[in-house]
Amino acid sequence: MVTLSTKKIVLLSIFSVTITTQSSTETSIQTNSTVSTTPFDPSHPSNVRILVLAKRLRNSVTFSGDGEILERTFVFAPSQNFADTSAYAVVQGTMYIFGGYSDSHKIAKLESCRLSEISIRLINSYEYAPAALAIENGHKALICFAQNHREKCEIFDTVESTSTHSTKYEHHFGGFGYYNGQPTTVGSAFYWSFQKVETYSSSGWNELADHPKKIYRHTLTGLDSGAMLMVGGRDAESEENRDIWLLKEGIWDLIGYLQHSQAEASALKVGDYIYIVPREIEDSDGLLPIERIQVSNDEVIETKVIARLIDKSTLPVVFEIEIDSCF
Repeated sequence: MVTLSTKKIVLLSIFSVTITTQSSTETSIQTNSTVSTTPFDPSHPSNVRILVLAKRLRNSVTFSGDGEILERTFVFAPSQNFADTSAYAVVQGTMYIFGGYSDSHKIAKLESCRLSEISIRLINSYEYAPAALAIENGHKALICFAQNHREKCEIFDTVESTSTHSTKYEHHFGGFGYYNGQPTTVGSAFYWSFQKVETYSSSGWNELADHPKKIYRHTLTGLDSGAMLMVGGRDAESEENRDIWLLKEGIWDLIGYLQHSQAEASALKVGDYIYIVPREIEDSDGLLPIERIQVSNDEVIETKVIARLIDKSTLPVVFEIEIDSCF
């Protein structure tokens, strides 16, 4: 585990370190006269690079999946809080952010280390705790939970944003994840929507069985099996929460615990690993622990703190990038 390096970043590279990668898909290792070949695994933590856009963009970082690299990263934008409280999704290969404090109707894209607003505007106002999820194999994004009408949703396809079905409940801080291939949201910070679960299809939202606890500000992550993980969040009855829940075949099971409580975090799945990037709950040193959850066959194998951040971000923008690239 490492702490944040203060090494200066060069302008045209998101890393201040030089990283050498193999040009082929295999790495050869020679020991004495015996040669063994190990296939390159892009999802192995040592080969993963994840960008975190912080509340103040000057504090944005890139970290490796094993925690051995944690470097400040320059991302240029019209203002330092340009991405704060925005929802985000990768659409047609480009990272987009939606709404947020700086402009609740904006849509912006990240290209060449720069966030730039596009001419298309959101129909609804999404200032605080909206959710977005790439749908239709990444060709579109579903954006929901508007500021004044938190059941409102719309779909963005890079050409326009159009209204779609509204949820029955107001899922403020309910998040988004895939369950059985469908966008799904769980719970709310509002008592009248506690525990409520809804899943989206082209015909509208369908209600599923309630979650057993009154949790919100959690993360939701779809697994390859079709099951979904719900991690951390705030429990309306006990506040801090380290729970890892699994929704499978309509049943919620508590299958593990984080090392630290997490709330208003963001999650990213790469291979068998889920990276939880925190927002508000600090460790004993006043830092924000990034945790990595290893999952296999719908079971938690390990949870591990791999790095720590210094800057809080509400629902931080988190996504995977290529090694030594500038998007």
